Amino acid sequence: NQLPASGVDINVYNSNGEFYGSYETDADGYYLTVGFPDGTYYLTTSNNGALLDAMYGGGYCIDGNCNPLDATAITVTEAQPEANADFNLRPDFIFKSGLE
Repeated sequence: NQLPASGVDINVYNSNGEFYGSYETDADGYYLTVGFPDGTYYLTTSNNGALLDAMYGGGYCIDGNCNPLDATAITVTEAQPEANADFNLRPDFIFKSGLE
């Protein structure tokens, strides 16, 4: 069972990879975007560091770095204005090993 992730920013980029806006998830892990013109968009997450950020469609952003154009594209049109984009976030654990 996965718990909802609140306070996570969903970052939206246009088809050129330019930042379009950011929308925060609510207490139940939901977010809503509005006012998008027809086009292709890409989504990534950013948060307070407790979770590993992700790209929509799979893939994680290690150290907060990722190319948003590597995410799965979402096409918004007047005929299809709604898309359900869900993310699977996981804890951001840093594992260290070595000999003392």
